[in-house]
Amino acid sequence: MPKRRMEENLIFIAVAVSTMIVVSMLLYTAVTSPPSESFSVISILGPNQTATDYPEEVNVGETIDMYVLVENHENRAEYYVVRFKLGDVTTDISNDHPASLSTRKSYQKILSDGESWQFPVDVSINERGNDYRLIFELWRYNENTGDIEYTGNWVQIWLDVR
Repeated sequence: MPKRRMEENLIFIAVAVSTMIVVSMLLYTAVTSPPSESFSVISILGPNQTATDYPEEVNVGETIDMYVLVENHENRAEYYVVRFKLGDVTTDISNDHPASLSTRKSYQKILSDGESWQFPVDVSINERGNDYRLIFELWRYNENTGDIEYTGNWVQIWLDVR
C-alpha cells in the first residue's frame, strides 16, 4: 500500500474516532439532566412577616418582634439550627466563619428539600447602646462528621437601644 494511501486511512480513522467521541459526549449531555444547584437560605422578616419595617431603635427591655425564614434547596432533607447572637460594630463574622459570641437562643428543625420554615423571634436587650447587631447564623447537621456545622449563611439587623 502506498504511503499516501496509508496516511489517508489514518486521517480517516482519526476523524471517525473523534466524531464518535464528540457524538457520544453530546448524547450523554442530552440524556442526563444537569445537577441542580443546592443551597440554603436564611432571611430576617419584620413584624409584618415581610422584608420591611425592621426596627432601628428600641427602648431598654422592649421586646423586638420579627421572624426568621429558612429555606432548604439542598436536594435532600436537612437538620437546621439557627443561632441568635448579639454583637456590635467590633463583631467579626463572615461566610467563612461564625461570630465568636455566645449563642443567646437556638432554634432547630428538620426541613425536606424545597420546604421553608418561618418562625417568630422575640428579642429584648437590657442595656443601652448604639449599633447592636442582631445576628442569626444558619448551621446544619453534617451526617459524615456527626457535627453541627456553620453553613456560611448569616443575616443581621442593626439596632440602637435607648
